[in-house]
Amino acid sequence: MRNIQSLWRRSKNATLMFYRRKLSFKARTFNKIFPLHDYFGEMIGDKKEVDILDIGAGMFSTTGSTWPDVKVHLYACDVLADEFNAMLKAHNVVPVIPVTKEDMTQLSYPDNFFDIVHCENALDHCADPMRALQEMYRVCKKGGFIYLSHFENVGEMMHYCGFHLWNIKGENGDCIIWNQDGTYKLSDFYKILSVEEKHDPTKKPNTVTAVKIVKTT
Repeated sequence: MRNIQSLWRRSKNATLMFYRRKLSFKARTFNKIFPLHDYFGEMIGDKKEVDILDIGAGMFSTTGSTWPDVKVHLYACDVLADEFNAMLKAHNVVPVIPVTKEDMTQLSYPDNFFDIVHCENALDHCADPMRALQEMYRVCKKGGFIYLSHFENVGEMMHYCGFHLWNIKGENGDCIIWNQDGTYKLSDFYKILSVEEKHDPTKKPNTVTAVKIVKTT
């Protein structure tokens, strides 16, 4: 079995180099206040106030942070937040929504805190995605939602280089997380409300799997 923790540590510098190249673009595009994506609507429902965690946010959260007639508290975190924030400071960029340092496998947030836990293209970068999901479930309120959105099977496509340690794929209304060392079917662990596969031929990979999990306990 591969030492995934060691692979993850060796990939850190390559990831930081990528973000240095993209800093100006990301600041222009995301360092501002803008509405939450439409798919949050069903999860917000009739609530007038929501706490949302954007986990593995990167340098800037890309979810948006406002919703009509709803008070939104957006918390953004990433395991590399200290490094990202040092880059921003060096370029005199002040984050509109700060990203704080959190390891998604050992979150510091209290139990049953968030109405929505959101993770986009980050779970497959984690050395232990099932442990990360346990943490997401822990900090989510009962009746709240975990929303996962990931390009399909990026680990295979990238030959497991960089942070691309796992694959995520929708399959028969379920979601599979897998690599050479193991395969996990999410419905064995969580109540899945929906699995949606979205195709965009202009991008590579061109399929995104979006999974909505509800916390039942």
